[in-house]
Amino acid sequence: MADDDAQSAPILAEPALAPEVAPPIPVEPAPPAPEPTSVVEQTVPAEPASVIPEASQSASNAEVESQPVSQPTSTSQTSEPGHKWSVEDRAKSIATHARKRDMRLAKIVEHAKAHGGKITNDEIEKLLHISDATASRYAKILVARGVLRQEGKGRGAKYTLPT
Repeated sequence: MADDDAQSAPILAEPALAPEVAPPIPVEPAPPAPEPTSVVEQTVPAEPASVIPEASQSASNAEVESQPVSQPTSTSQTSEPGHKWSVEDRAKSIATHARKRDMRLAKIVEHAKAHGGKITNDEIEKLLHISDATASRYAKILVARGVLRQEGKGRGAKYTLPT
């Protein structure tokens, strides 16, 4: 019976306390994102890697591994609205185009040297497999640089190496 008395006795419980609610913390707007910094572009040697001697290749690989790798930039740094290329991508494309053009110009000069110091617009077209307009443009570039000299005009024009 002692168990019955213990069960029937009223249990005095402490009054439940409501949990304290902290006042709301004022939220400040996030500061604007910092302006992206420009990435310094590393130059790549014009020579193929196979030209480098074997002993210096391991040293150059160690140098390359210790250099920080630039992260690709987001498309938010575009040069024009609606354009998907970044400024760095555009600069690389222009540099590649200029390098290819200079290689073609050198090929024209080598051909002229091999064929008596003269070359025509038609020969440039066939040599490089390019259009008439592009061949004329390349010849004009070489004349402007002083590498070739134009003799004649129109269809009879020939380009010679200056003596």
